[in-house]
Amino acid sequence: MHKLLTLCLLSTLLAACGGGGGGGSDDTAASSSSSSDNSSSSATENNEQSAPSTPEPSDPEPEPSPSPNTGTITLSWTAPTTRADNSPLALTEIGGYEIYYYLDGTPINEGQMVNISDRNTTTYTTPELPAGKYYFAISTYDTSMIYSPLSTPVSAEID
Repeated sequence: MHKLLTLCLLSTLLAACGGGGGGGSDDTAASSSSSSDNSSSSATENNEQSAPSTPEPSDPEPEPSPSPNTGTITLSWTAPTTRADNSPLALTEIGGYEIYYYLDGTPINEGQMVNISDRNTTTYTTPELPAGKYYFAISTYDTSMIYSPLSTPVSAEID
């Protein structure tokens, strides 16, 4: 997005400059118009009518320092149909899910835990997170609050 914004800004600046040749500097115009010779004065008027002077471009505004990249990550999963012991698990027996996520290089217990108590919810979008590689694991719990083991972690990255 930052690159696109910069490109749009440059295009706008180029379009605003227009094309064509340049006129004299303000110093030249001032000395011509202050001359007592009528022909010099007349020439200055013609130049001003045929080629209006273009203001000198000012120094471009410095670009703000880029803010750190942030983003969200959306997870989706399929509700389990069997328990860890392979016995059947009906959807009505699922109490919810717990999602654990943490930044690469930090232990899982220093990460975040999100409880989803709606058995029909099978997606989750994180809040805005700073750039980095994140790991996610999920556990299902039943209506008796018996938890499954955590899933194998998966990773996603915010550039």
